[in-house]
Amino acid sequence: MKNVFHYEIEGSFGDKKVLIDHVIPGSGCGVTAVLFHGVHGCCSYREGNKYRDLADQLLKKKAEVFLVETSRMIRDRDAYGTDRESWAIDSFTGKTYAQDLLDNCNALHNILETFQQGEVILWGFSLGGINAINILGGEYKAILSNSRLEYPELDPGLVNTLVVSGSGDKIRDEAASSLSMPVISTIGPSEELHEAASNIIEQRVFFFYGDQDRTFSEGSSRRVFEKIASPNKDFIIITGADHSFRQMNGVPSNEGLSEMVECLEKRGIFH
Repeated sequence: MKNVFHYEIEGSFGDKKVLIDHVIPGSGCGVTAVLFHGVHGCCSYREGNKYRDLADQLLKKKAEVFLVETSRMIRDRDAYGTDRESWAIDSFTGKTYAQDLLDNCNALHNILETFQQGEVILWGFSLGGINAINILGGEYKAILSNSRLEYPELDPGLVNTLVVSGSGDKIRDEAASSLSMPVISTIGPSEELHEAASNIIEQRVFFFYGDQDRTFSEGSSRRVFEKIASPNKDFIIITGADHSFRQMNGVPSNEGLSEMVECLEKRGIFH
């Protein structure tokens, strides 16, 4: 038995909405997971969404889950069929990295302020992982101030565990064409991310990397991981997983998601 709720908060761009799906298990373990999607991602409890699959696996561990989807001009990605690039251009042109970061900041602030929490996991994929690091490392303040955006004050101590999946500080040369796409074209220098990582001290940190990742190299991910100041951290390679953890050895699969969740369970995250 589970309960599903849907919320909207103010967004920074386009439709001016950040959507939050809140899924509560029948009986909880006292752990709450907040999920941030990657660049141009869709994150909801809708059937067929990767993050729903991840949420369902977390629910089996009796964790409460919040799925955060950032602001954009067009929500219906399916209307574009397989032409995801055209959808991304039409949906996000004009949106900056700072606005994307602000959407995640506001969502996390709303969740932490509105709902009673036990242990909190902040889990970001790709750009969502970069956002999570910038938030917990406090760098979000400088980034948003430089863009003249008002932001909420966040207490990083309210987050117990940081999980980063498929993030790094430099995109592979063969994937560099993506750097001209909306949002990611305005991301700051890697030094910002390194500075944020060096300020993450309190949290338990898990850094997952798929060895079939064609967006970030292992070295790119490890550089960020090594900058994290917390002594309680692990870098874990998911063999066969791609960048988005949607495939294993080139075949569509949820196995990569399952491996990450099981890894967290073995390390006592769900008590």
